Amino acid sequence: MADTARRCRTYCRWLAMIVVAYMSWRHRADILGTMRDAGVLPKAWVEEKS
Repeated sequence: MADTARRCRTYCRWLAMIVVAYMSWRHRADILGTMRDAGVLPKAWVEEKS
C-alpha cells in the first residue's frame, strides 16, 4: 500500500508541474523577460529563443 501511495504522490507532483508549465506557457515571454532582467538568463539567449 505504501508503495502505491508513494507512486500516486509522485504522479500527482509531476502532473501539477506539467499543469503549471502549461498555464505559464502563454506568458513565457514575460517569464523569460523577468528572468533576463534578474540576470538568470543571458540577454542574447532570451532574445534568440523568444
